Amino acid sequence: MEWTQRMMEGEEVEPFPVLFGVTNRLIYLLQSYAILFAGHNDIDMSRFTRRCGRSSSFEEEANKIFLDVQTAGSSQEERVVVLLAKVGMTQSLLQTIPFGVCLPLWNCVSYCQHSPSSTWSPNICQLVGREDIAKSLTSISNSDSYKPPLVSEHQDEGDDGMGMDEEVLKLIFKEDLRIAEVRNCLQSSKPVTIDLKQKPEVSDHDFLEDQEEVLLLATQRTMALPVARGMFTLGSVQPLPVAQFPIPKLDVTGRAPPKNTTINFEHITVPDNMMLWAQFNNGVAAGLRITPNLSKVDSSWILLNLEKEDQQVSSTMAGFLMGLGLNGHLKHLSEMELCNLLSQRNELCTLSLLIGIAASKCGSGDMHFHSVVTLHISSLLPTGSADMDIPHSVEIAAILSAGILHMESANRHLTESMLKEIACVPGPQLEYSVDRESHALAAGLSLGMICLGAGGKSIHLSDMNLMQKLFVYIEGGSKASILGSSSLKNRGASHVILEGDQINVNVSGIPAILALGLAYLKTHDRDVSLKLSLPSTCKSLSLVRPDFLLFKILSYNLINWNDIYPEKGFINQQIPEFVQKWSFKFNQVSSSKVDIEAMSQAEVNIVAGACLAIGLRYAGTADRKAYRTLMDYMRYYLLKMDDPNSSNLVGRVALEKCMNLTLLSASMVMNGTGDLEVFRYVRHLGRRKSLGEVTYGNHMAIHMALGFLFLGGCQYSLENTNKAVAVLLTAVYPTFPLESSDNRYHLQAFRHLYVMAAERRFLLPRNVENGKACSVPAVLHMKDGSSFQISLPTILPSWETIEKVEVKGERYWEFVLNVTEDIQRSLQTSGSVFVKERVGSSSYEDDPSGQRSSLTQALFSSYRDHDSFYTLGQSIVNVKELSKSSLVHTYATYLCSPVIRSTGRELPWQQFYNSVLTECVLKEKMYLLPSYIKIEQLVRDLQMGQPSIFEVQQFMSALAFVKWFAKKEIECVLSEKFLSTQEIRLLCVLEGSENGYLQERGGFRDLLRWYLFGSETPPSNTTQAILLVCLLQLNHIPPPHLLNLTLKSWLP
Repeated sequence: MEWTQRMMEGEEVEPFPVLFGVTNRLIYLLQSYAILFAGHNDIDMSRFTRRCGRSSSFEEEANKIFLDVQTAGSSQEERVVVLLAKVGMTQSLLQTIPFGVCLPLWNCVSYCQHSPSSTWSPNICQLVGREDIAKSLTSISNSDSYKPPLVSEHQDEGDDGMGMDEEVLKLIFKEDLRIAEVRNCLQSSKPVTIDLKQKPEVSDHDFLEDQEEVLLLATQRTMALPVARGMFTLGSVQPLPVAQFPIPKLDVTGRAPPKNTTINFEHITVPDNMMLWAQFNNGVAAGLRITPNLSKVDSSWILLNLEKEDQQVSSTMAGFLMGLGLNGHLKHLSEMELCNLLSQRNELCTLSLLIGIAASKCGSGDMHFHSVVTLHISSLLPTGSADMDIPHSVEIAAILSAGILHMESANRHLTESMLKEIACVPGPQLEYSVDRESHALAAGLSLGMICLGAGGKSIHLSDMNLMQKLFVYIEGGSKASILGSSSLKNRGASHVILEGDQINVNVSGIPAILALGLAYLKTHDRDVSLKLSLPSTCKSLSLVRPDFLLFKILSYNLINWNDIYPEKGFINQQIPEFVQKWSFKFNQVSSSKVDIEAMSQAEVNIVAGACLAIGLRYAGTADRKAYRTLMDYMRYYLLKMDDPNSSNLVGRVALEKCMNLTLLSASMVMNGTGDLEVFRYVRHLGRRKSLGEVTYGNHMAIHMALGFLFLGGCQYSLENTNKAVAVLLTAVYPTFPLESSDNRYHLQAFRHLYVMAAERRFLLPRNVENGKACSVPAVLHMKDGSSFQISLPTILPSWETIEKVEVKGERYWEFVLNVTEDIQRSLQTSGSVFVKERVGSSSYEDDPSGQRSSLTQALFSSYRDHDSFYTLGQSIVNVKELSKSSLVHTYATYLCSPVIRSTGRELPWQQFYNSVLTECVLKEKMYLLPSYIKIEQLVRDLQMGQPSIFEVQQFMSALAFVKWFAKKEIECVLSEKFLSTQEIRLLCVLEGSENGYLQERGGFRDLLRWYLFGSETPPSNTTQAILLVCLLQLNHIPPPHLLNLTLKSWLP
């Protein structure tokens, strides 16, 4: 006691004797006092402690910890807390230290509780009572053991394949039922309603055929929905490890009211393979539901789920394999298992494995898988190899897989090979005679991915004249100039297609344009930009295919990436003046020498290309300017669609294509936001009454826009990195299939590659006490210095642009989460932070208007500084309402229960417990409740004649600390008013006329003489002696030896 008081006053103290390895807790306590009372950072502990006995390793460790913590915080309180946490101290252990000695430590805990540092470890946060920060940091560091926000263990979620975490979805969209409407729009597992009235003149047989014709049109929509459903449910389910994963059925039957008669295709003829790719896409959607990077999805689980039909993998399970690959799960397959699957020679299964594993190993250049990919590309097989009989769709998938596998590698050999594949020269028999456009497109995209952003900067490609050769594909020229005459002679002439010696630009033009755009992405290369510029005259422009203009504008802007800005002016400057002058001039169609039709088609395609450039540039940003601009052009296309003159002049198919592309661009910008305006356009376009106007591809494009809008249940967003731009361009390629079996211009499996551009950017707050999701206001601080308020949970901007997230509000404790690279990676997996409600506050879900929280705070605010707040009957109920803590409820139940005397008054000790419990709850310091109880117990022990010198010493120590804090103008965690009141009560017990034990029982002079001068005969009444010592200590009388010295100095 004397040693600590001298330290507080800044006086020199004798080194305290310690025994390292034995008195460890005492050593840490002395170190804490040194940090707190020494007043500077460079502290020499040899001034305060003296080692007794031999030195030990513990001494070195303790000194090292002490030196480390001296620079661990900005304040003395922070350094004390860091020291205690480093040595394993917890609140439970602090409770075992006498309350008088521990009071300064509790003061440090209270200080740090209200101002936590963002660099603390979970142990420090737990020590200061910030379980919310501790659990958040634990969740982030151990993200594999926590579920992502919208993930739920799969049980029985119905047959629609859209089961998700309803609790979180309701938090995102509190005020409407748009999620239910999304499910309704993407429903493909229930029969469609065929509400067709039979006319009197129509026979029953003809009516059945009419019903089936209507069903066939409705089926086009049903078959197109799985792609969008996979986007909506991306990463939303964790499967059971010992059960097969359920795949929802794709129902293409109908129901005719009022009897709900089943309608099937029995009276009309439908293509045999109509359902093949629809079932494949349905399987992909099911595979994409599984959360990425789950350890439970290993090779044995994958093989368990591969149901076989006649020893062959079905189209649905083949799609399921691809979905697993896009989520990164196929990398768990061993080489033996991969060979067994490939050896089945199942076209869709092979295609899925190639694309899925390439996506899992994107940009790695893995040579083992490279050999598997090249085995499926005819031009890369060694000379003299046996005929592999590779299906055309498999070869197309292998070509793009090579580009994904070697993305941004600038591999020269593959670049040369893909450059030749773009030409897609037809050979003998049926070689390169079917789906040539999709083959060339895959080669062009693969070439662009391999050389992604490298342009003319790569030393591996500097002598290839890549730009010149690609422009030959765009503008036309001799095949021999690129492929070589010897190569053409060895190939031989085609017996199916007569093409001549010139390159067919209708096949190679668009792939070459896209290859240039990706190869020179963000390079701002002037030479390539100039070559991609639009023709400068009406005549030259009319000689160019209109869709070429779309891709030229797109590639031009991909190259000049930083010049894209989200305004109408950007799009208008893409359109040549003569096009703006002559487009849609209906009254001059016959009289003008200018091709008005060509000018009009040019305008709608140029606008669509510029809109797609904006969509890719601002994907996942929710940029309001880009959004408004794209919405304006959606209305522009709708007006053209509704105008018969415009639709006849340009062509309804071309307008539909450009409008769908603009809708997709807007949905990419507003990705993950669930924007209502874009949603309304999707519903309007997808539910047009004239079903014949909307093809399978149109339905796919429209509902893909819906999928982007609600990507992963609004927990995923899109990147705009080079890789993301390449795969997004592949996924939203503007030419969509006419029917479900159409792969002529673009392989349908490529529509799912958007997954490679998706990243989880969802931050979900959870209540630390019960783990429930909740809404919390927060402030987002960006690296550019800006900040703005948001409401969590929500989609965040790109992680690279965020500096920190600050949870800030009246109902929750504040804390700051710095978004470092490690935290960024962990949040993409866990996505959860934990928050702690303030006392008396309710969540925004339970109390949306805040009336209940405001009322509770008002009721208790006037009592915060009083010793006794309210009557006994009110306190128990109200305190329980203030806090949901089980500890508070236990104290209130067992210590504050209304036990009434026969007089009708409550017991005094219950009044005290009510007061201190409310004090601790209101000021968030429940750890002080045992100290309050011990102080009260000290008074009651003295009243009952059971004094304790040790407890009195602890009380006096606590009182000295409080007075020192008051002198330093530091707020103390324990009320000075409370301690002063208790001091008066103690003195009254010892000195008062009614309850003073010493006065009542006499012997005071004898005891005082014995205390001052000593005596061989001990006092007969030990209790009276202890009471005397307590009285002297309370009156600050020094010990006898110091008192004698003082008296001798006074006497002559």
